[in-house]
Parts: sequence; C-alpha cells; structure tokens
Amino acid sequence: MRTWLGALVLLSLTTASTASAQSSDRPLGSLDALQTACRAADEEGNTSTLYSVMIDGAWRFEERDEDFLPLDTRRNLRAFAGSVELLPSHMEMIGFVANDTRSAQLESARSSGAHLRVGFFLGFDDPERSSCLIRPRAGVTLVRMDVAFIEIVDASGGTVAREDTERFRSWQDDADRAGIPGTGPRAAVGAASFSDGSAVPDSWARAIRTAGAGALSRTLGRCHAAGVTRGASPDATIRVRLHVEGRTGRVTESSVEIANIGDTDEVDCIVEAVSHVDLPAGSGDVATRAVDLSIPVTLAD
Repeated sequence: MRTWLGALVLLSLTTASTASAQSSDRPLGSLDALQTACRAADEEGNTSTLYSVMIDGAWRFEERDEDFLPLDTRRNLRAFAGSVELLPSHMEMIGFVANDTRSAQLESARSSGAHLRVGFFLGFDDPERSSCLIRPRAGVTLVRMDVAFIEIVDASGGTVAREDTERFRSWQDDADRAGIPGTGPRAAVGAASFSDGSAVPDSWARAIRTAGAGALSRTLGRCHAAGVTRGASPDATIRVRLHVEGRTGRVTESSVEIANIGDTDEVDCIVEAVSHVDLPAGSGDVATRAVDLSIPVTLAD
C-alpha cells in the first residue's frame, strides 16, 4: 500500500511560471558538500535546513497505481556518480499524482533525459537519530532523508513537475522561518545559488544581499502589493533565474523557474525587478563563462 506525505503540486510540461510552491533550499553540488551537511545535522543539531540534490540519471518510475505514479525506490536513489545513496526516512513511496495522460508525459520527459531533483531535511522528523552513514570517498555514503519535495527538471533547467510533502508545507508555513519583518505586502530575497550547486562568488552574494536589504526589496514589495490587490496569494514564493555573463556580471536573460503567486503580472514585475540587480565582474572560473543564477524570493502580507 502506498503512503504519500504530500499534496499535489503539478506543473505544465510547457510552462512553469505560476504553479508550485518553492523555498530557499540549499543545493548540494558535491559529495563533500553533502557529507558536511550530514555532519551539521548529526553534530550540531542542524535539522531544519532544506537541502536539495540532483539524482543520477538512472532513476525511473514504477507502474502507476490508480492516480499515483511512484518513483522506483526499490533501489536507493543515487547521486554523485553513485558515491551517495538516498532513501526516504520512513521508507514511504514518493511520486506524482498523475492520470494516464500525465503519466505518459512524465515518462516521456524522463526518457528524454530530464533530471530528478529531491529536496529533503536531515533529522527533521527524528533529531536524535543519525541521518547519514558517512563512508570514505571510495565507499558509498548512505542518507536517510526526510523528503520535502521532488521535481522533474528538463535539460534547460525548467521545472516539468513538482510535488511537495506535508513536511515541506509545515516547514514553509512556520512564520519564524519566513524572515520577513514588518506588516503589509513585503518581500525577502534569499541566498542565490548556481543550478549545479556550486558556490556563488562572494562579490555577487554580497551584491544580492545588499540589494535585497534595500531598493530591490522595496520594489518587490510594491509588485506584491499590486498583485495582492488583483487576488494574488498573500504568502507565496518565486525563484528567478538570471543568465549572467560571468566576465562582466551583466544579466543577459531572466525568467521564472517556479512560483505559486497566482498572478502573472506580479510574476513579470518580480522577474523584471530582479533582472536589474547590479552584479560586479565575476572572478575565477566564473569569469570565463556564462552562468545561470537562481534567486529565491519569499512574499508575505
């Protein structure tokens, strides 16, 4: 018998501009980063940080059961070329609510090379229990994850489908975690990340924090106030993707990755505002290439 902890949040195969809930998760882009997160959970009691990881390409679905298309977790999900295996902490089945048509679409996306991204906590449900069995690089590190969400991501980084768990919703609804002081329509800009989980240059991180604490936050608040007037969700999140020329820091393209605002004009207003963030010239490897920068925004009323 299946057990699913979440509520349906599905995105269209062709548009992901106004659909699902999203939060400021921390992408883990390497084995070292994941093992550091494991130690933080076990040694420091850091159990409420939301992490995410990209699963290796061999993931697949099991046979659909009525309106539920489960991921095949009979073998643990693998990441970082098999050096990490992840399993749901309660051995629950995870998957997507989907009818025949939707199942075919999701299978088509998978077989065409779409990636699976999993968001999770470590020790969220049971802080006293160790979440990881860390082994040397030559071995396999085992992670018992408290699943927060699952996403199917296409080759361009766009979200094809997403499903959130009640665990995630409980975490997101925690007013203390929103971190948006004040009253009325307002916004908070979260920590930026690269799509592959690698570190954002300090100069860019500082620029985004500075903007988010000042003019950008005020502009986003005005976008949200207008959206709420039109019927947008008072409490919502959005993740904006910026395509940035590393050498100059110039934003050449902007788009929405995922949002649950429910008002297209507000989404457009936020994307436009974030696209004008002033980034300095990149350094190191970033200066040699164009990069996709993801910036989360949390909205409240």
